[in-house]
Amino acid sequence: QLRPGPPIYRSNLQPPVLAGARRALAISLRCENPKWSCPQQAELVNSVASQCHVLGVLPTGAGKSLAFFGAPLLLPTKLFVVVSPLVALTTDLRRRMLELSVIGGTFDKDKLDPSTTQICLVSAHVAGTDKFDLWINAPSVKQRLHRIFIDEAHKILTDDKFRNCFNLFYRLTAVGVPITFLSGSLMPRSIPHLLRKMKIEDRSIVDEIRRYTGRPNFGYILEDRLSSDDDLLPRILKIVALVEPKFSSEDRGVIYVSRVSLANDVVDKINCPRYVGQLLTDERDKAFESWRQGDRSKWMVATEAFGQGVDYSHVRVTINENPSSIVNWYQETGRAGRDDLPAYCYTIWTRLPRLPPIDDPDHRGQSEMSALLQTTNCIRLSCACFDRETHSCIALNAVLCSNCEKIEETPFHLALNVLPHLDKAMVPSKSNDPSSPLVPMSVESNASGIRASRDEGFEQLEQLRRILESASTHSCLQCWITGEVHSTAHAQPRNYSIVRPQIGIRWKANTEWPFCWVCWVPFRRPCNHTPTVKGLQHEASSCPYQVLDPFSQEPSPIIPCLIALIFTFYFSLIQSESDSFMLPMADFLGLRLDELRRLDALRSWLQVLPAEPSDVPNSGRFLIAWDRFYRQRQ
Repeated sequence: QLRPGPPIYRSNLQPPVLAGARRALAISLRCENPKWSCPQQAELVNSVASQCHVLGVLPTGAGKSLAFFGAPLLLPTKLFVVVSPLVALTTDLRRRMLELSVIGGTFDKDKLDPSTTQICLVSAHVAGTDKFDLWINAPSVKQRLHRIFIDEAHKILTDDKFRNCFNLFYRLTAVGVPITFLSGSLMPRSIPHLLRKMKIEDRSIVDEIRRYTGRPNFGYILEDRLSSDDDLLPRILKIVALVEPKFSSEDRGVIYVSRVSLANDVVDKINCPRYVGQLLTDERDKAFESWRQGDRSKWMVATEAFGQGVDYSHVRVTINENPSSIVNWYQETGRAGRDDLPAYCYTIWTRLPRLPPIDDPDHRGQSEMSALLQTTNCIRLSCACFDRETHSCIALNAVLCSNCEKIEETPFHLALNVLPHLDKAMVPSKSNDPSSPLVPMSVESNASGIRASRDEGFEQLEQLRRILESASTHSCLQCWITGEVHSTAHAQPRNYSIVRPQIGIRWKANTEWPFCWVCWVPFRRPCNHTPTVKGLQHEASSCPYQVLDPFSQEPSPIIPCLIALIFTFYFSLIQSESDSFMLPMADFLGLRLDELRRLDALRSWLQVLPAEPSDVPNSGRFLIAWDRFYRQRQ
């Protein structure tokens, strides 16, 4: 069976974005006629007035931070808390907040007046502490607190194993105000886990605002696997030498490495700032500012600590060395091209990421990163886990990735590829043999199932035609049923006069049915009953296979007569004499044995119309079953 996709939390009833929301946009961008980067940004800013928890998933550079920077501009008397996962991000947010003249500061660093503060910034490692819990639940704070924002909210799931503070974030839910979760890489499959971790139990109090996170201005360049780690530094230096001459005065580059030792080697070669976890906060702030100003170099070498939420508009190139997960890779490459100009993201590697255990939900996307490094298809398609849709470079009119550049050189008919669909059902390789080996569902296997059903129906109709031909050409229908030699002296069948009228179902005339409502013979080949004509009276005399009714001796449709005779001769026998063929017959027809023996139950079953066009009517199936399990065995 197909596995269900991740649930959708988007509310179908979205409130209109109020004109006042433009005020926050105008002040933030410092222009008179601002435009939203996308409709979802407008809805995210507008959601500050919502009474629901909000999942805001927009691509990097789409302006998610306006959700909390615009909040005090829309509701200036309210207090908002912004939780940041990294010290670097908290520092950057503080700088931007002060530029907007918003009243606020960083918890435990700045003096915050609960009566006037508009934004309180707090780092993740502080947000789960008792000290902050006491502060946010103080009456002077709670009476003004309107909403909590958690930036880079995916880290609640991706980093909880080595940062215990995220395991305490449910305390924020207990405060009792709505929470907005912001991310550029929160996978749809991870949302239920996030809500459980935050102890948000009912999806009716959650709204999802999501935009496709692909960035058309990115050119992803996936390099061939290097033979050893010794090749990494020379390759990084070669890329730097290749792209830096094309930088403008504002352009910058970031080199993301997996080891501090490699970061130190890069610094030794190109004399650039470095940003690693071992540095003190002041040292990291100085490195960041030096890079922004371009004092020493236009390059920054950094570890993961620099990959989340840092905002500089003119990052032109990123270089990622041995990315361990697709979430980190997506976040780090997302630092590039925020000015919407073309940006290039190089990935160099010597090893595949370590795969998680089978029962791990893999919120970091280690499996997807491994697949991306090995793909020969469009690199953007490997990022499907981040969205409910995915598109290739050419479909997006985007800067081509390195794989698409190769594909573009290949003739169309040779470049066609079938991408795996991971939720395909497993079906028998032979549709008519349930015991055959299982294979993934495909267009052909799906079609073969339809053909098998149609062919089975055709075979049954052919069997029915042979039955009708044989019976109609016999001199006596009663003798054909019993297999006896016809004699003019044989008696009329007992009880037939009672059974036949009850079998005679009066169908409502309907030209859309797949069988004649008078004689019950299907219109389909090979039975080839002449179709009825809409608007014209159908005469029973025009039906094929007319026989003399054994009781009335009048011309009568053959199928009702045959069913009445079979029931009269065999189904009224004592159980021991008839079970030998009636049990398999009942099983073939999907009936219980008592339903087959009771005339009222049999009549009701005969009136059930075929479910599918390829199905044989029950009256025909009854004759086929009797012929197969009794007559052919005599």
